[in-house]
Amino acid sequence: MNNFAVNMQFPLAAGDLKLILNVGSIPSPLVKMTSFLLDLDVSIEQNLPSTDEAIWARINEIRAQKNMVFEAAITDKARALFGQ
Repeated sequence: MNNFAVNMQFPLAAGDLKLILNVGSIPSPLVKMTSFLLDLDVSIEQNLPSTDEAIWARINEIRAQKNMVFEAAITDKARALFGQ
């Protein structure tokens, strides 16, 4: 395999949140290695909050959902490469 790209869009289990997931291969800066791009976009399109407090609560919910998807997408071997 020399190249690949995938784009997926689907609702998250959290209800009115949507995930756009892009993943693909990119040129590696290291010889004889493969590099991948993982792009996660979580958004809300309805039930928009109207107060500062509610907006920050939704932002925190979006961040938690994005982190959950990221953690599900990587492996322990990848975590070791990140130094975690």
